[in-house]
Amino acid sequence: MFDADGLVTYTLTQDIALPTGLTTAQLSWQDAVIWNVVGGTAAPRVFSVQFLDISNALLGTVYTQAYTGTGADPWTARSFDVLAMLAAYGGQTVRLRFSVDVPETWTGPAGLGLDAVSLDVDSVPEPGSLLLLGSGLIGLAFWKRRARKA
Repeated sequence: MFDADGLVTYTLTQDIALPTGLTTAQLSWQDAVIWNVVGGTAAPRVFSVQFLDISNALLGTVYTQAYTGTGADPWTARSFDVLAMLAAYGGQTVRLRFSVDVPETWTGPAGLGLDAVSLDVDSVPEPGSLLLLGSGLIGLAFWKRRARKA
């Protein structure tokens, strides 16, 4: 919904547990918007994408767009490198928030669609995981060597 009894903010949130040692973080989604802001003071409707910590403190804004007048944007794929924003929060839970601010009551029909949201991350394995993998490989090599002698 991109209109309503004004001053309202619609939000869609998702908590995400980030791995430690982030090496890449790419946020992607598709959106489509149609709007017809008429009457009132024609204050813009604003679409924003942000990351917050679990207490809702803002970590950073990924994307923001203000809409005034009349228009339509077809389905558009968007993708942002968010590693710099999230690297310090590896091993913690962050909140991804999509929001729409509607500043006035019913200034015209409007709508926003959102689809195909993904956060793709890679990380350096934790030392404990590497130790476990190394122990397994050593055990496998020892077992193979004993099998050859027998």
